[in-house]
Amino acid sequence: MLYLENEEIQITEDAMTFAEVKDLYNKDRRNQSKPYFKKCITYIYWAYKKDGEFKQLLPSKRRNKAAEIAGVDKEEMDNDKSIKAFVKLYLELQSTPSEHLLYAAEKRVEETIDWLNSIPIKKVEKRKIQVYYNVPENDEKQSQYIMVETEIDNSDEVKKGMLMANMLADQLETLKKKIIKENTQQKSQGRLFDTMKGSK
Repeated sequence: MLYLENEEIQITEDAMTFAEVKDLYNKDRRNQSKPYFKKCITYIYWAYKKDGEFKQLLPSKRRNKAAEIAGVDKEEMDNDKSIKAFVKLYLELQSTPSEHLLYAAEKRVEETIDWLNSIPIKKVEKRKIQVYYNVPENDEKQSQYIMVETEIDNSDEVKKGMLMANMLADQLETLKKKIIKENTQQKSQGRLFDTMKGSK
């Protein structure tokens, strides 16, 4: 669908027949060379190509790199409905069900990392404490309750976050191994089919 040729991202003629592609293409009314469309497909290629150079990066990091290459705003790309529809099609055409699941899992890991980084080691809580004081010309002590801020240990919450992150990371590795196995089986079946054709 999308491919790299002469250091530029190109799109196949067949892909131009898809409604999602036409919609994004027709949105670019700048001139006939469609500069915005070209920037968009450049971004999509580098951000979402299954076996691309940035495949080891988490989704958000990949999109940051792709935006730099394409010269576009990542937030604009992420929020544009036409681009979302194009991306969905692009992922569907190049991915198996297991790979779709892997992409969803990578996004979940990324969200968990962001959440984990936001958990403080210590947190501040307001507590009500009783304060005693002497009243002038009165031997009796009186008391009242006041609210004070106190720092408390939050390591249990951090540990829970770490456990969740590790669990998701394990699931991610299991999915990757499953996909490698599926791809190997497909290649083996393809070679067997070619051998059978050649023997006829």
